[in-house]
Amino acid sequence: MNRITERFLELFKQLEDIAESKFPYRREFAVNNFINHPQNRSIRRELDYCREVRNFLVHTPKLGDEFSVVPSEKMVILLESLIHKANHPKLILDYAVKTANIFSVSLQDFVANVMREMRERGFSHIPVIKSGVVTGVFSENVIFQYILDHGMHELGDEPLSFFSDYLSLSNKSSVSYRFASRGTYFYEAEDLFEEASKHHERIAMIFITETGNENEKLLGIITPWDILANMD
Repeated sequence: MNRITERFLELFKQLEDIAESKFPYRREFAVNNFINHPQNRSIRRELDYCREVRNFLVHTPKLGDEFSVVPSEKMVILLESLIHKANHPKLILDYAVKTANIFSVSLQDFVANVMREMRERGFSHIPVIKSGVVTGVFSENVIFQYILDHGMHELGDEPLSFFSDYLSLSNKSSVSYRFASRGTYFYEAEDLFEEASKHHERIAMIFITETGNENEKLLGIITPWDILANMD
């Protein structure tokens, strides 16, 4: 057997083993389910291509003792890469802004200073954090809601605690927020944003904690822009 062909078939067997470990069905069904799983949507075309090549090699009669088609070295490298991706699916924490780099505020910060910083940095939503835990979010919409409820008022010298009734994560507004565990896969975050969009809901941020509990310390934040920037 040609060395490259042998290596390709060995690698595809590894892929079949991965599929069977995740989907304990008959081998061919496991591979099909694995290829079509949302986790692999970014590499689905390449996986399907490799499966077609494997099936051709296995089921097409040889010409004498030789395969009628031999995979290229690039094909083998591609399959190795796909196996690595299948074994190491992307996690959202890998692409999130980590705690050390998050611009956050506290209830003691003054509104004018916070809004000035938001304008300079181009931020629209800022998490309010106490002892490492997200307790709310400040945004321009907070000011807008306050004015609607209380009328025009000269703002600037007040601390954020002045708006505590409007900072809640469950406060009804044009956007929403979600919590996810550090083990959440990237494709799951993609699906979350997509599903929200179908229902005309806009998720501004996903807060990442150890188990996805909102009372746990913040590990990172991922936004729709982070998702778009890192889609394959």
